[in-house]
Amino acid sequence: MSAPALLIDIGNSRVKWAQATPGGGALQAHGAYAYEHPQDEDLRGSLSAALMQVLPRAVSAAVIVSVGRQALAQGVAQSLRRERSARVVLAQVQREFRGLTVGYNHPSHLGVDRWVAMLGAGRLVGYPCTVVDLGTAVTVDAVDRAGQHLGGAIAPGRTLQRRSLRQSTARIRTGEREPAPSSLFARDTAEAVAAGVDHGLAALVNLAQADAARELALCGSLKADRAWPPLLVTGGDAPDLLPLLPAHAQHVDDLVLEGARSLLEGAEEIR
Repeated sequence: MSAPALLIDIGNSRVKWAQATPGGGALQAHGAYAYEHPQDEDLRGSLSAALMQVLPRAVSAAVIVSVGRQALAQGVAQSLRRERSARVVLAQVQREFRGLTVGYNHPSHLGVDRWVAMLGAGRLVGYPCTVVDLGTAVTVDAVDRAGQHLGGAIAPGRTLQRRSLRQSTARIRTGEREPAPSSLFARDTAEAVAAGVDHGLAALVNLAQADAARELALCGSLKADRAWPPLLVTGGDAPDLLPLLPAHAQHVDDLVLEGARSLLEGAEEIR
């Protein structure tokens, strides 16, 4: 029996991975590695070496999804080929792939993590759908029933917004992980920052879902008995923000890794 494949998602502040066995089934051997932002090639090389120490050793093939961390992705890919004899695919956005058509005028300008997340959504719920990633940056994308990407939005994530307030104002000194109160109207500064940021992000998601529903209805992509398209939410801040989001929102922690499995299955199509 051949070794499982390795799916790797290199984000802005952590690397996540899982193994996929031949024939489908649930992802296995999940892992994550948090890191500070590397600033030079030496540090990126050290990080690549550290990752190789914790990644699974039995690997037949690998898919690496990385936005903005190309040196790290290349280092990991080279090590996997050299040390694990693995066939490696570095994810790159394609205009059309497995039923998904990118809506950007220049597909290469779309973040590869967003593209792969939409592929993952297609695997799990099909199209139409709305995909929200609540990570270091918050991204929102919508896809119609035919797999046509309608476009999306990007905003600073929860930690970036809170950190910006703390660093850019004289009197606001609050933690970056303060839980948000259920009400927008907080009664001290720390809670007020948490409320403003978290409820603001929730409002963005609600607006995106409403706009998606309207556009999808206009183009006939929503069934008559469905008011909203499926809403898939992923990213490190998703669990904390989920209570503020629409009740039909589905939290999928490994959405990018699910999409990476599509790249693994269709590797010949993206070479």
